[in-house]
This record gives sequence, C-alpha cells and structure tokens, in this order.
Amino acid sequence: MKCPTCTNTACTPLLTLSTAVMFLVCGCVSVPSKLPDWMEPGVRKGADFLVKDAFIEDKRLGTVTDIAFGELDANPGLEVGVAGPRRALLASRNGELIRWVGFKKKRRIGDLFRTYRDFEIVDVENDGVCEFFSMASWTSACGLFDHEGNKIWSRGFMLNTSAYGDVDADGKLEFVLSRYKMLALVDSKGGVRWQRNDAPFHLVSLHVFDINRDGKAEIVGTEWDKITVMDAEGNMDRQTRSKIDGIFLGDASLVRYPTEHSRAYFFCVAKSSYLLVSLGGNAIIREFQGTGSSVRPIATPVRFDSDEEPYFAIFGMLPWQGSKTMGFEALHSVLFVFDPEQNLVYLEVIDDDARAIATAPSGKPNEEVLLVGGTGKVWRYRTATNNDPDS
Repeated sequence: MKCPTCTNTACTPLLTLSTAVMFLVCGCVSVPSKLPDWMEPGVRKGADFLVKDAFIEDKRLGTVTDIAFGELDANPGLEVGVAGPRRALLASRNGELIRWVGFKKKRRIGDLFRTYRDFEIVDVENDGVCEFFSMASWTSACGLFDHEGNKIWSRGFMLNTSAYGDVDADGKLEFVLSRYKMLALVDSKGGVRWQRNDAPFHLVSLHVFDINRDGKAEIVGTEWDKITVMDAEGNMDRQTRSKIDGIFLGDASLVRYPTEHSRAYFFCVAKSSYLLVSLGGNAIIREFQGTGSSVRPIATPVRFDSDEEPYFAIFGMLPWQGSKTMGFEALHSVLFVFDPEQNLVYLEVIDDDARAIATAPSGKPNEEVLLVGGTGKVWRYRTATNNDPDS
C-alpha cells in the first residue's frame, strides 16, 4: 500500500491510530502538491440544496466528539447534548444553552498521566439522565463520568478500543475494553465482571448489539477484513472473513438503514467507495461511489422532508490535506449527502477537525435537520425549501 502523502511504497499508514502517529510512522516531511479542486475547503456541490448555519458556537467546547438528542436531563423535555474533550453542554432543541458540564478528575497520581478524550453521551441506567464515557484509544484512557462531570471510574494504559451496551440484559450499560489478546467487561461502577487474557484475536474496533436478532446482545469485534462474534462472557462464537475486495472493517461503524429504526449494517470503506455491508460481512447492501475515501467515516440517515424517503449523510476526515510541518498535517473533513436514489446531491470540504454527526427534529412533523460538530461549534443543515429560522 502506498502512503497517500509520499511516494514511499514501503510506508504504510496505520489508519486505526491517531493522525499524528500515522505521520510519524510514515516519516513524511515533504510539502504535498496542490490539492485537487474538490478537496479545497468549501461547498463543492449542492450549494442551492442545503442551507448551513451555526446551531451552537462556543470555543470552550473544543473539538466536538459526540452529539446526541433525547431525554438527557432531569428537566422535562428533550435536549441536545454536545460533548468535547474537557466539557459538554446540554441545550434546547433550538440550541439555547441549558447547562455546562465540566469533566472533573479525582485527585490521584494516576490521573496526572491520563488523557481523556473522545467523549460520548450515554445513559447508563436508561433513566433519562445522561452520563459521559471517554472511549479508549492508543492515545487516551477510557472512563465513565456522571451527569455532573465527576469521574466514576477509569482504565488507562494500552487499551486500543472499547464499546458499551447492555451485555447481561439487566437494563444497565456495561463496557467492553480491549487490548492485544485481552478482553474485559466492566460494569457501571467500574467493577470487572470478567477478563480474558488469552483471546485468540486482536480487535481494532468493538460493538455491542444483537447481531442474531434473538433478543440477546453479542460482543462483535472487527479487524481489517474479519468479524469476530463473542457471547456475553467473551467466548468466541464465530469468526468470518469478508470476501469483499479492498474492504476495511477496522474503522467500521454501525448504521441503521434506511431509517434509524431499520436493521443495522456495518458502514465502512472499500477502495474508493463507502459501503453498507451485512453483519456477516459479505453482502453489499448499498454502495456510495465516487466519493474518494476518508478516515473513520460515520454516517446517518436524515429525513429532510416528510414527503420523501430519508437521505444519507456521510462524514469523515481527510488527514492528508493542507499545510504540513515535520510530518503533521492540517485536518480537513468531508460531508457527502446522497438522495434516496443514491445520487450525490451535496458535497462540502470543511477546514476543520470535525468528528460528530447526528440528526434532530426540525420542529415540523416527521422532519429532521442534520447536525455536524466542528471545533467549538455545531453546524445545522436544512434544505433550502424548508429553511425556517423560527422552527
């Protein structure tokens, strides 16, 4: 595989690590040539289709890592939650601030050496009061923080991925943690339910969901082209290898399609296309072509118009863009929107390290807006025909 930033064929970027580590591994220091026209920041297609405005804007958020909509606070009504690396906020449906939540560390020596980032908004007890989970990665610790931002528990060094779900069907979330040949299940208080140190696989990403649709959640891990299914105790049930040419399941996410209530599929990259793939890994449900490829792509269906089927929004990072100094490059992000017939109707390159995408009700029956998180802001996208600032 050739490095996308140089001509060194022996240089293999590790897409599952952070962007900075990728470029250190590459050792590339040359300034890239001029970007192709479509990679220059700005709306490249569909400027007359979607209207974009700042839904929430406050630099204290930092880089937004998650956006959620639902019953998140004890106050009546639905809220929008936005999480960043040091704090989160809860806002009304119209983006009006309700409260800030700062993530507080306990005064322990271990916390001096731990970095928490990639927070996701979770509801551990399904009680309508959210908590915040810092996802594990090579460059940060994982941990659970309560509704006030106080740390409940954390795990640190050398975890490469994590996931959460109701593994034991007790109505509360559990957390699955992984590193090389190790898999552990941690409860909401931080207690280790079980730990396996002899796992015959090395997982790049983890998911917890009912893959068999039998009412019981499984632990599902993915590697480059492998899918490993485990039971609630971490025992391997089966492992399959996808036969789709060029597929990369290491950054796969779960997406329900065509609506948020539909069956779940893996969403991943294969060569220059984005794919919705069956949970067995071999059937392509939908292919979105002509989009190039990006790192850690995420996607969501969005119903812009109550009279039409949902559109499909794809979002990802383009880490080999812009100015580069000593192996580090400026990050751009890319947003694609496809209509119900899979035609590309909107394309925007965003000059920002953006990582979150979600939908929220527009205020009109059976209609949604698209929310995209950047650095210190959340953008809102609506169709030009339905652009009502008072909705």
